Amino acid sequence: MKFKRIFLNIKNYYNKHFVVIDIINLYFWKSIIGPIFYFVIIPLFSIGLILINKEYVSLTMPSVISTPLISISIWLLSPFIFELKKNSIVERVFVFSKKPIYSNAIVAIYCFVLVFSNFIWNIFIIFLISLNRNIFENNVFEKVDWGSVFFIGILGSFLSVSISSLLYTFLKSTLLIQLIGFIISAFLMFFSGSIIPMNTLNSVNALNYISYFSPFKYINSSFVIAINSGIGPNNLDGITIFDLNSHFRIGSVSDPIVLFNSYDLYLDLFVPLFLTALFFSFSLNSKMCRKK
Repeated sequence: MKFKRIFLNIKNYYNKHFVVIDIINLYFWKSIIGPIFYFVIIPLFSIGLILINKEYVSLTMPSVISTPLISISIWLLSPFIFELKKNSIVERVFVFSKKPIYSNAIVAIYCFVLVFSNFIWNIFIIFLISLNRNIFENNVFEKVDWGSVFFIGILGSFLSVSISSLLYTFLKSTLLIQLIGFIISAFLMFFSGSIIPMNTLNSVNALNYISYFSPFKYINSSFVIAINSGIGPNNLDGITIFDLNSHFRIGSVSDPIVLFNSYDLYLDLFVPLFLTALFFSFSLNSKMCRKK
């Protein structure tokens, strides 16, 4: 009887909360914008950036693979989830949920799966393009620390979803979500090394100080190290993202440039974790829908 009661409780919980996942699946994959943005637009955007900057691909690759983490979560999923809350079944689940963290976490986890799987898909397409020796003479992934890349991808996916969750939980209209989402994403990309090169950001004191307020600066910095993990002109000491007491130096041995100090490596790991926990602590514990 005890096991039967546990089974029924699990089944009731699934029927009550995971119906939201079924509805998200139905809406997202049957819409035109979702799959096209997921499978086509983001990979084409990434390929275009690489081809434009293929002579400096090892330094532009980090921003190419980190930018989609921002775009799919903030541009696509935030307004999409907000519109989905108007569905009567979804609204009922969120309104009458005794502990909003349960229903909210299900949506957040689903968004994370979408963002991270798109991250994997994007890298896979870039990898296939990189095999064409007519475009790239050398293997652009030769010095990549894949373990670090996927670790940072997971961290960046959670961070972007936590920012997105604040937008679709607390803002009151799709237009406002799109407007604020655009402003936030522009700031994140502008001061993370996606638009302004990382060495330029670090060389101008004012830009460097402002960049520390961009959460994705830390994600992009980690990608720079992971993409250039081998010893070479873009990583003189061959350090990884976990060599926290080292400096990340580029250039020549006789005249090296310190791109990241040792304290930057600490910040790159712990700031995204802290901000993700902080943002989720607000969004997951708040009701996404209110009684009318």
